Amino acid sequence: MAQPRPARYVFREVEEDDFPMIATWLAEPHVAQWWGDPDTEIAQIRDHMDSISVEPLIVELRGEPIAYLQSYDPHLEDDHPYQDQPFG
Repeated sequence: MAQPRPARYVFREVEEDDFPMIATWLAEPHVAQWWGDPDTEIAQIRDHMDSISVEPLIVELRGEPIAYLQSYDPHLEDDHPYQDQPFG
């Protein structure tokens, strides 16, 4: 008998339709303690959508969105804390 395939995470670009969901996540107390005002954060995420230095992503599991994350190259920042690390 074949074993069921493990669930896979999918990373996709943030879309405009994701912002109400992200706002709900940002308003959760356990999230809000680490983030700023949801409107301000969403405005910054929206700005990142056209950025070459930050890629805003939604993580999905079994087709359901479960997380927001940002992918970025710290070497594109002047004062990043990983300056001693190699590119890549």
